[in-house]
Amino acid sequence: MEPALLAGDNILVNKCVMGGRLFNVWDALGDKEVDIYRLPGLGKVKRNDVLVFNFPYLEQRWDSIAFRVMKYYVKRCVALPGDTFEISRGHYKVHGYTSELGNVKSQDDLMRIVERGREVTVEL
Repeated sequence: MEPALLAGDNILVNKCVMGGRLFNVWDALGDKEVDIYRLPGLGKVKRNDVLVFNFPYLEQRWDSIAFRVMKYYVKRCVALPGDTFEISRGHYKVHGYTSELGNVKSQDDLMRIVERGREVTVEL
């Protein structure tokens, strides 16, 4: 999420939109297994929404997915289920959607870096 958010930034999250989770935070901090209950959400995710979530990972077993409830990831939603998403010349595109997606300035910066890398030649 850089440069919009930097490491150590604090953010305020509205958990009512997607439905907050209830769990024993003291057990989670102690790395104990916790039971989690989700409240009903009042809204839906839209393109360009900033999402805060726990990244899932595979457990020891192939049929189990887990996550650390006290480790959060912040990402921007650029596509929704059913969208056809592509990255073209460093820019995010969803077929049939004409507005800007994501941080366009960062996408432009990345494309300039890629173009500069193509101009560099190495002589041996």
